Amino acid sequence: FRRVLFRSELSQGEVKTARENLSRENLMEWTLETLLNTGIIGEGENVMILHIAMTSRLYEDPVSVIALSQSGIGKSYLLERVSACFPKEDIIENTQFTDNSFFYWKDGIKGKIILIEDMEGAQNVEYPMRELITKKYITKTTVHKDSKGNLQTVQYRVEGPATFLGCTTKEKIYEDNANRCILIYMDGSKVQDKNVINY
Repeated sequence: FRRVLFRSELSQGEVKTARENLSRENLMEWTLETLLNTGIIGEGENVMILHIAMTSRLYEDPVSVIALSQSGIGKSYLLERVSACFPKEDIIENTQFTDNSFFYWKDGIKGKIILIEDMEGAQNVEYPMRELITKKYITKTTVHKDSKGNLQTVQYRVEGPATFLGCTTKEKIYEDNANRCILIYMDGSKVQDKNVINY
């Protein structure tokens, strides 16, 4: 809690409100109710799984989640709504990653929430993701020329852990990553469609 306060620079009034909310006996129920009042329809269990996963980014062994459903059900929307509750500086949001994306992140990724809107755009970094989830760090060795033209071996080490949250319609393709994550399945029922339309 202190770490979040320090990084977000909350006002005294916000600190007071946060402490009051955190001391609620029904904190989880209140959190769910508050989140559902932001325009999220249904999906209560999934909302709380995502919220807890994002909160876990501050722990040694954070939780990662993959949201699965048919196209157009609201996977990305759900992740965006829940992530809006967290400090912006802790969120890395990308549609696509290159092979070396995680190795050159200037500010590091430890304690970050990494949102991947479509897992198909992250195929290049599936292996580093797995390593960051499992080992909590990744390394890479490359060769560079120094100012005199001499070749030098340079090793990059990126410290985790981080919380990964992704969306996909294709569970089988991401099987290796899926067994390291909590899988949540979105409600694609006609009742859910009707509730969304009514809202």
